[in-house]
Amino acid sequence: MLVTRYRPWNQFNDFRRGFDRLNALLDEMDIPARNIDRKYDFTPAVNTREGEYAYHVEVDLPGVKKEDIKVDIEENRLVISGEKKLKEELKEEDYYKVESFYGTFKRSFALPE
Repeated sequence: MLVTRYRPWNQFNDFRRGFDRLNALLDEMDIPARNIDRKYDFTPAVNTREGEYAYHVEVDLPGVKKEDIKVDIEENRLVISGEKKLKEELKEEDYYKVESFYGTFKRSFALPE
């Protein structure tokens, strides 16, 4: 019978290496951090693609007025920010549940050199 030494820490090392790889992958992506100290109320979904002559950025902002969206270039980054205001009828109606996001948002993207 073959006797092998049991090393429980080896499983934890494999687990830690997996998380290290995941963190490295996420660091390469431009995903906004979601933490307790966040400055913005929600993060809109974004689709980006590169065309033949331009980059295209589509931001999912249903219900946000054009005048409530700000687009800037800051330190070689495209910055899209603004506010989605609470609709008056939401204040007056008795909803059982409201899942729509309201408040301020901001997304930024590194521009190529």
